[in-house]
Amino acid sequence: LPDALPISSVKMVNGHAAAARADCAGVLAAGESTAGTICLAQVLAATGGLSRADALLKTLAAREYITSTTRGVGVSAAPAGDNAMRAWALWLLADFADRAGDSRECESYLRAALTAAPNNEGIRSALSDLLLARGQYREALALVDLPAPTIGLLARRARAQQLLRDPSLAETRTQIEDLVSLASRRGDPPHLREEALV
Repeated sequence: LPDALPISSVKMVNGHAAAARADCAGVLAAGESTAGTICLAQVLAATGGLSRADALLKTLAAREYITSTTRGVGVSAAPAGDNAMRAWALWLLADFADRAGDSRECESYLRAALTAAPNNEGIRSALSDLLLARGQYREALALVDLPAPTIGLLARRARAQQLLRDPSLAETRTQIEDLVSLASRRGDPPHLREEALV
């Protein structure tokens, strides 16, 4: 993908969404219409245009990524290389639905995004957070109970275990302490969000 895409992502993370619009336009101009459209939708949503962003992304997703099912949102078949782009679009749609107060639609999009990118920790964490907030502790726990979880996933596992009064909580806390200690020795402390969860 064009260099402008990671540059726009950095600007978005640093709170300069409006400045990222030109980078999205550069991605579109480079012929990457799907990536450019997703990028532009993200910028629109961050600059007061949530409804426009939602409509733009739903049009793209309906054309390229999503099939309707009786259980919600499904993921259409596509080449494996498209999975990251598809997951990005669906994850953004989940965020838009969450901001609009529609937790059911948010969940459908997150599940579809996770199908597209099962190893994406951010999507897995977002879905776990939604399930925890809804009181579906066992399902949230199953979602983050992986063989080699990161601090963020372990923190969510610990939260679910605490709410379930699971005796494995002590073991999870030890794992978290070990990972935090290791990260500190490497000079790579956890992000503020992870620290808050821990």
